[in-house]
Amino acid sequence: MTVKNHRIQVVLDIPLYNWLKEQTKSAGISFSLAIRDVLKKAFEEQSWFWTEKWQKGEKEATLDIKAGRVSKGYSSAEEFLKGLKDEA
Repeated sequence: MTVKNHRIQVVLDIPLYNWLKEQTKSAGISFSLAIRDVLKKAFEEQSWFWTEKWQKGEKEATLDIKAGRVSKGYSSAEEFLKGLKDEA
């Protein structure tokens, strides 16, 4: 039998489920279609992350972190920006 629309089961924690249910109900839209649209938009906007080139960089960064080849951490965005200026 050919299926037109494939279905999956997703487990959501209760607060997220309740919030989504409330949002879709107040907007008058289908819960499942809203979830589909949110997932589609997220993947479209973040497709760069899943490219072969980016995933290679992620693996390299993970190896650098494990090997201790990282600079110090920063406690704020301001501290990070100052560190960039200091290194330039």
